[in-house]
Amino acid sequence: MFHFKKKKNVDLETAFKNTISELQSLDDWEDPKKLEKYILDSCEEIVSNTKEIQNERKEYNVVDKYLKDAEKLENLDEESSRNVKNLARRVSELDRDRIKIGNRQVRIAEKDYNLIEENEDDVIRSVKRLKENEAYQNRIEKDMQKLEAEKNAIEIDRDNLKHAEKNAGIIAALLFIIFGSALILIFMMRIFTDHDISWALLLVLLALAFSLAAFVMWTSSIKRRKRSCITYLNKIIPILNSRRMKYANITNAVNFTYNKFGVKSARELEYLFNNYQDEKKARDNYRQTNAEMEDTLQLFMKELHKLSLFDSSIWENQAKALINEDEMIEVKNRLSSRKALIRDQIRANTESVKLERDEIDRIMQEHNFYVPEILEIINSVDRLCGLNQYKRTAKKL
Repeated sequence: MFHFKKKKNVDLETAFKNTISELQSLDDWEDPKKLEKYILDSCEEIVSNTKEIQNERKEYNVVDKYLKDAEKLENLDEESSRNVKNLARRVSELDRDRIKIGNRQVRIAEKDYNLIEENEDDVIRSVKRLKENEAYQNRIEKDMQKLEAEKNAIEIDRDNLKHAEKNAGIIAALLFIIFGSALILIFMMRIFTDHDISWALLLVLLALAFSLAAFVMWTSSIKRRKRSCITYLNKIIPILNSRRMKYANITNAVNFTYNKFGVKSARELEYLFNNYQDEKKARDNYRQTNAEMEDTLQLFMKELHKLSLFDSSIWENQAKALINEDEMIEVKNRLSSRKALIRDQIRANTESVKLERDEIDRIMQEHNFYVPEILEIINSVDRLCGLNQYKRTAKKL
């Protein structure tokens, strides 16, 4: 049958090509070639519509079988119904869980997930170590700030003492000039007057002694304080340099961890790791749900195969309809609507084929056009399309 149909199609196509190629420039409707072209075009349309009807009938039968499957599933015996519904319920639950996990909010980028996954064993230790290093870094930084402030204060004090030492010479010269001038004045008074200068001389000498004593004590204090500043600086500078070296080392260690994980703090790394753990758990649940879904679907399909349904596979995505009466009604309504639509389409295409075939007979009779080659093509179309009601007319013609 299939070989016969293929041969007829080739004959029709050959006839169409050989005849139509000669009719491209014809405009006169009374011309026999024009009639041939019209009849051949109509035959081609009939063949096309007939094929469409055949496809629609196949689809109609499939939809009808789907509808019968639905009715069969609604009318199962108690044991089969219980088994099917239990498995369908589990499939629906797993599918809902899978969709829920799939629609979750992902709070970690894929590149960060892969990075943490590659270093998962080291991340926990890195978080703890980074927290300790950051705390140590802060302590050292505070110590450095404190030592730097003390160093600056001592350096200021040292510089002030240096200026005081320079000023001590000036003060000594002033004292020498003042007391020298006083002594000269006293002795001049003794020479040129008869006044007693012993008390004045004594006062000047006492003032001189007191000033010298105060000056010596002041300069000694400056030298002592200067030595103390230098001593303190000699102690604090190595300590400060040591702190700076430790700060540089701990900063390098902290920055290495920052750069390794692309973070700016231990808190951010911990947050990233927590998100990784949540995402890993979700992915593990998704894989577990998928695996359980596959196993459950196999059991579900196995149970449906026992029922000798036309197509069990479509119920994988319609499992909810087997446990929800409203869902099943909706499925049946969709199938019924589709079935009615196909039936209307078949009816319309069938009517179109009949009208087209009647039109061919009308044209042939009206123009008394009975070319043997055209009649053979029409008979082939009748046989190919199952238009047996026209065979008798074709033979008579």
